[in-house]
Amino acid sequence: VFVGMGIVLALYLAINFAYCKVLGFGGLQHSKVLAADMAAVLFGQAGYKVTSILMFLSVLAYVNVYIINIFSQIK
Repeated sequence: VFVGMGIVLALYLAINFAYCKVLGFGGLQHSKVLAADMAAVLFGQAGYKVTSILMFLSVLAYVNVYIINIFSQIK
């Protein structure tokens, strides 16, 4: 359990460090879509679009699981 928590913590810190290095603090303050903005800096507009689509699909999958969970509890 502690190893998994350590891995998640390390990934969280690494991603936040990358945000700070790539976008800077000013970019962090003014960005509404951090991951997509960082992808745009690193990979151009194609990276922005791909990241935005992947984030949309991730949210869509979460909503799907949430709805299924709600209806499975109604009996």
